[in-house]
Amino acid sequence: QPLRRIHALSVDASTLTRAGGGDAFRLTLTINNRDDLPLSMPWVDLTLSDASGLLVARRALAPADFRVEQPIIGAGSEVQLQLVLSAGNPRVTGYTVELFYP
Repeated sequence: QPLRRIHALSVDASTLTRAGGGDAFRLTLTINNRDDLPLSMPWVDLTLSDASGLLVARRALAPADFRVEQPIIGAGSEVQLQLVLSAGNPRVTGYTVELFYP
Protein backbone atom coordinates (compact mmCIF):
# COMPACT_ATOMS: atom_id res chain seq x y z
CA GLN A 1 0.00 0.00 0.00
CA PRO A 2 1.14 3.58 -0.62
CA LEU A 3 2.44 5.57 2.34
CA ARG A 4 0.16 7.77 4.43
CA ARG A 5 1.87 11.05 5.31
CA ILE A 6 -0.86 13.59 5.97
CA HIS A 7 1.70 16.30 6.86
CA ALA A 8 3.01 16.16 3.26
CA LEU A 9 -0.41 16.88 1.74
CA SER A 10 -2.16 20.23 1.46
CA VAL A 11 -5.30 21.68 -0.04
CA ASP A 12 -3.96 24.33 -2.42
CA ALA A 13 -7.40 25.47 -3.63
CA SER A 14 -11.03 24.71 -2.89
CA THR A 15 -14.40 26.03 -4.02
CA LEU A 16 -17.98 25.24 -3.14
CA THR A 17 -20.52 26.61 -5.63
CA ARG A 18 -24.19 26.02 -6.22
CA ALA A 19 -24.87 23.39 -8.86
CA GLY A 20 -28.31 24.16 -10.19
CA GLY A 21 -31.16 24.98 -7.85
CA GLY A 22 -32.06 23.83 -4.38
CA ASP A 23 -29.44 22.29 -2.14
CA ALA A 24 -27.01 20.90 -4.77
CA PHE A 25 -23.38 22.06 -4.57
CA ARG A 26 -20.18 21.40 -6.52
CA LEU A 27 -17.05 20.91 -4.39
CA THR A 28 -13.71 21.29 -6.18
CA LEU A 29 -10.36 20.65 -4.46
CA THR A 30 -6.73 20.74 -5.51
CA ILE A 31 -4.58 18.51 -3.30
CA ASN A 32 -0.79 18.84 -3.45
CA ASN A 33 1.71 16.12 -2.48
CA ARG A 34 4.91 17.88 -1.35
CA ASP A 35 6.66 14.58 -0.60
CA ASP A 36 9.31 12.83 -2.74
CA LEU A 37 7.24 9.64 -2.67
CA PRO A 38 3.77 8.75 -3.95
CA LEU A 39 1.17 8.90 -1.20
CA SER A 40 -2.20 7.35 -0.56
CA MET A 41 -5.15 9.58 -1.44
CA PRO A 42 -6.58 11.05 1.77
CA TRP A 43 -10.19 11.37 2.80
CA VAL A 44 -11.81 14.81 3.01
CA ASP A 45 -13.73 16.06 6.05
CA LEU A 46 -16.30 18.54 4.68
CA THR A 47 -18.14 20.83 7.09
CA LEU A 48 -20.98 23.05 5.82
CA SER A 49 -22.19 26.07 7.78
CA ASP A 50 -24.89 28.74 7.52
CA ALA A 51 -24.50 32.54 7.52
CA SER A 52 -24.13 32.65 11.32
CA GLY A 53 -21.43 29.95 11.32
CA LEU A 54 -23.66 27.21 12.69
CA LEU A 55 -23.05 23.66 11.52
CA VAL A 56 -25.50 22.61 8.79
CA ALA A 57 -23.90 19.32 7.74
CA ARG A 58 -20.67 17.38 8.06
CA ARG A 59 -19.48 14.48 5.95
CA ALA A 60 -16.36 12.36 5.50
CA LEU A 61 -15.68 11.88 1.79
CA ALA A 62 -13.65 8.88 0.62
CA PRO A 63 -11.55 8.92 -2.55
CA ALA A 64 -14.22 6.67 -4.09
CA ASP A 65 -16.81 9.46 -3.56
CA PHE A 66 -14.76 11.54 -6.00
CA ARG A 67 -14.57 8.57 -8.42
CA VAL A 68 -10.78 8.46 -8.17
CA GLU A 69 -9.39 5.72 -10.42
CA GLN A 70 -5.95 5.51 -8.77
CA PRO A 71 -6.08 6.33 -5.04
CA ILE A 72 -2.48 7.59 -5.19
CA ILE A 73 -1.04 11.10 -5.52
CA GLY A 74 2.28 11.02 -7.34
CA ALA A 75 5.43 12.42 -5.76
CA GLY A 76 5.60 16.20 -6.05
CA SER A 77 2.32 16.40 -7.94
CA GLU A 78 -1.20 17.61 -7.43
CA VAL A 79 -4.62 16.22 -8.17
CA GLN A 80 -7.93 18.00 -8.71
CA LEU A 81 -11.06 16.41 -7.28
CA GLN A 82 -14.64 17.35 -8.01
CA LEU A 83 -17.95 16.21 -6.57
CA VAL A 84 -21.58 17.29 -6.81
CA LEU A 85 -23.48 16.72 -3.59
CA SER A 86 -26.77 17.50 -1.95
CA ALA A 87 -26.40 19.42 1.30
CA GLY A 88 -29.91 18.59 2.48
CA ASN A 89 -30.29 22.25 3.38
CA PRO A 90 -30.26 25.32 1.09
CA ARG A 91 -28.97 27.61 3.92
CA VAL A 92 -25.33 26.67 3.29
CA THR A 93 -23.10 29.75 2.93
CA GLY A 94 -19.73 28.52 4.21
CA TYR A 95 -17.56 25.43 4.35
CA THR A 96 -14.27 24.00 5.55
CA VAL A 97 -12.26 21.05 4.27
CA GLU A 98 -9.62 19.05 6.08
CA LEU A 99 -7.62 16.07 4.87
CA PHE A 100 -7.28 12.93 6.99
CA TYR A 101 -6.66 9.22 6.86
CA PRO A 102 -9.22 6.96 8.55
